[in-house]
Amino acid sequence: MHLKRYQEIVGTLAEIKPERNQTKLIFTLCKEIEIPVEAIPNDELQAAIGRHVGIFYSGSEGYRIRKVKG
Repeated sequence: MHLKRYQEIVGTLAEIKPERNQTKLIFTLCKEIEIPVEAIPNDELQAAIGRHVGIFYSGSEGYRIRKVKG
């Protein structure tokens, strides 16, 4: 990601990596999203707490949750 003029990134700087003529800054980020109550069953969401997951919204087919490896 490259910052555009007047754009800011907010997060915890976790690591820096020199690469050729640039320095890569690696952040850990915390995002908050809202979804409809009925979008994903609460028991599925509870089971995902503390795990690395992805939430995908397709529009017509609604929301999906998946475990992210790595």
